[in-house]
Amino acid sequence: MMFRLYGFLLGLALLVAYEDAVRRAKKYSVTLWKNINLIVPWMLVGGVVGARTYHVVTDWNLYAGQPLWEVFAIWRGGLGIWGGIIGAVVGLLLARLTNISLRGTTHLQWLDLFAGSLPLGQAIGRIGNAVNNELFGTPTTFPWGLNITQNQRPLLYKDSDMFHPLFLY
Repeated sequence: MMFRLYGFLLGLALLVAYEDAVRRAKKYSVTLWKNINLIVPWMLVGGVVGARTYHVVTDWNLYAGQPLWEVFAIWRGGLGIWGGIIGAVVGLLLARLTNISLRGTTHLQWLDLFAGSLPLGQAIGRIGNAVNNELFGTPTTFPWGLNITQNQRPLLYKDSDMFHPLFLY
């Protein structure tokens, strides 16, 4: 099995965001802190499914004409943060609907709790975009430009070396 730095960074981002949410839950509400581990698995599964679904829908041209199993080949890359957020919220809703011990909390309390941890996890996960030479913009001469390898550049910009690092913006 091959080590993938992007996957490691994504896992680290989730772990750091979770630990931050646990720390904040202790200060916010004893009920949230005691029940956070009932919510997180649902949000994690919902987030991964949502992130993959978003990627497949928005980049359908990569999957059209391919065998159906390619849609599920998450190890080949392809996650979208907006789908991950939507999927995590759906997972949160499902967790609250299926678990009686979560009925003493509101959906907004949970969203408020996790909204504070999301940017921290997102910042760590975005480092993976630099590692993968992806999520870059148009060519730039700015000193913080990102050097994109020849095979990753769009044909339109094949003669440009430095690009805006959109993942940092």
